[in-house]
Amino acid sequence: MFKVSIPSIASYTKRDVLSVIARLYDPLGLIGPVISKAKIFLQKLWLRKLNWEECLPEAIASDWLNFVSSLKALEELKIDRYLLTDSYEKLMLLGYADASESAYGAVVYMHCVKEDGAILPLKWRFRAKYQFFKIKWDFLAC
Repeated sequence: MFKVSIPSIASYTKRDVLSVIARLYDPLGLIGPVISKAKIFLQKLWLRKLNWEECLPEAIASDWLNFVSSLKALEELKIDRYLLTDSYEKLMLLGYADASESAYGAVVYMHCVKEDGAILPLKWRFRAKYQFFKIKWDFLAC
């Protein structure tokens, strides 16, 4: 379970956005897609050349507020990671990689078939990217 403590602020600045992103501590990379979305948003702020103390423009402030409000759902997230047992009938290792205009990523799952058919994520890798050719990023994701 993740603990998220984001202070309520009326109007966010680039400094506040970076502060929120820095609070998303995830050494195992389990919430990589969430952090990647936040970093892509920060890249957009850099492209707009906003100062650190300048309030976010209305057009993107609402997107950021929606993202911050969705972070509360992380507190309900539970990811099982325990694999050290011999009671599984069948184990399958599954991998997936993809790229888009704004990020590329890869994930590997261990599909454990027993009573509940649980799927356990082993490793996630998501990375925000700059504008390059999509084909190159498809290869990097693999």
